[in-house]
Amino acid sequence: MRVSKYYYCAVTLALAFFITTWYILYAHTSPTERPNGRASPLSSDIDALISKYTLEKATIAIKVITLSARGETSPFPTPLVRDGAGAPDNKTVYERNADAPMVIASNTKLFSTAAALCKLGPDFKFTTSISYDGVITGNTLQGKLVVWSNGDPNISGRFHNDNPAAVFEQWAGDLSKLGVENITGDIILDNSAFDDENYIPAWPKEQFTYWYCAPISAISFNDNCVEITVSVNHKSDKINYTVSPPTKYIHISPDVVLDKKISENQITFYRIPETNNITIKGRMSARGIPEREFVTVVNPALFFGTVLQETLEARGIAVGGKILCADKPYAGKGITQISEVQTNLAQTINVVNKRSQNFYAEQILKTLAYHDKGKGTFSGGLNIIRSFLSNEVGLKEGAFSIADGCGLSKKSSFSASQIINLLSYMNRHKYSSIFSESLNSEKWPPKNGKSIRVKTGYIRNALALSGYISQNGNDYAFSFIINNFEGSPSGLQRAEQFRDELVQLLQK
Repeated sequence: MRVSKYYYCAVTLALAFFITTWYILYAHTSPTERPNGRASPLSSDIDALISKYTLEKATIAIKVITLSARGETSPFPTPLVRDGAGAPDNKTVYERNADAPMVIASNTKLFSTAAALCKLGPDFKFTTSISYDGVITGNTLQGKLVVWSNGDPNISGRFHNDNPAAVFEQWAGDLSKLGVENITGDIILDNSAFDDENYIPAWPKEQFTYWYCAPISAISFNDNCVEITVSVNHKSDKINYTVSPPTKYIHISPDVVLDKKISENQITFYRIPETNNITIKGRMSARGIPEREFVTVVNPALFFGTVLQETLEARGIAVGGKILCADKPYAGKGITQISEVQTNLAQTINVVNKRSQNFYAEQILKTLAYHDKGKGTFSGGLNIIRSFLSNEVGLKEGAFSIADGCGLSKKSSFSASQIINLLSYMNRHKYSSIFSESLNSEKWPPKNGKSIRVKTGYIRNALALSGYISQNGNDYAFSFIINNFEGSPSGLQRAEQFRDELVQLLQK
């Protein structure tokens, strides 16, 4: 029997259709998306973890992708892929609710530090300078001292052997080299680089006492906090209080008693709103473990100027004038610079991401606006980040929300896919190594895990962990986000244990 050539054509077309359909449905989808309904082993393991930690009522978003080779030369080595895996050769390993808008807490810092790194560059300089306006006659400066900064968050003991006043001591030495022992005029703090909005509007006002809500200012000092330590003298049972840096800028009202019946300290610190009056109340355990707390201050520039004056006078340099803050650029008759200190952006974003420092993140946010528009504002910085994410990273405009640079606000929301898109973009960027090294490099879980680079995030009812991991010769980017879990300490503990076991699953 002769078979028509049309029969062969039909069979060939049918076979091609079957192969193409199989490839689309099976080879090109992640295991959790396959139409036969079978869950991948990873999916089954994750479902079991959700049940184990009773997180069925929580909203959980997960995405894991393979990564292409890291880019070191061109900022745009591959085409943008909007809200996808980031690069055409990246593959999705697992996803769950990956496109759901989520509160991501301090994972927001990934977006703000990436934007700053790409827009300003790692060598961008934060600068704080001191100058004088006047003349030096004999041992007297007849004139004023003028301080200016473009938003430097690093004037503290963090890079100076834990000595908060190290820069001020250096300036005192510089003045002494000029022979100055007396200053007749004022200390002028030119705070004009930023506007006078010290707090993100969406931040919780009742938490402004705490270090993670430190006010933002062009001229800042010691993370705009004082460190207060409460301890007990076991010989006299007397409660002692120390402040670092030691300063008269704050006033402490202590009311702490020794209670030999308790095993742990029960002490609260509270700053009265709009003042620098700090109350300390509670009971101190007989175990004698010191209680330390960082408490914010009002008017950071004035805080800077006060400790500067106290440092100068402690070094034998008298200041006859007042400490004044200027919100407009200071225009003197003849300004002579005495000294300046500089720090770069690379070391600054390390503090943001490794220590999850909110104050640093918001200083960078306003610095973006100052560098672009000549005035540091929250709104200006946020607009720059939005533009960067939409036009360069490839996130769809309007598909995400960002209300601050640090993630303290619950008005910020991103999906796991959008975090993955950013991680993929930064992996291909010429500053990929600098960005990756700004993340925490640690064993996860701490006792028996493998080393990964991650950014943590937590605010009430929201937990996030995102970053990079290498396993069996392959590189991955991942994002885990959990929202709406039980808000009790045990609820947080279960969410954290779930997160840690997720990381272990990836490491198998």
